[in-house]
Amino acid sequence: MAIKSPPGLIPLSHLSGEELLAHLRFNRVTDEKGRYLPFDELQYRIKKATMLRHIKRRA
Repeated sequence: MAIKSPPGLIPLSHLSGEELLAHLRFNRVTDEKGRYLPFDELQYRIKKATMLRHIKRRA
């Protein structure tokens, strides 16, 4: 079944810290050449402490 339209985006200001942590692991990171890293590798490169520091800086 095809998706007829993409889901609406929620502004980051409307997300709580817990929701950000739950979805942050799906963020995409690029390498030095600007290519997206494969998600299978990315999910193991992100450390929880790094994510928490990033969220605290944005708050």
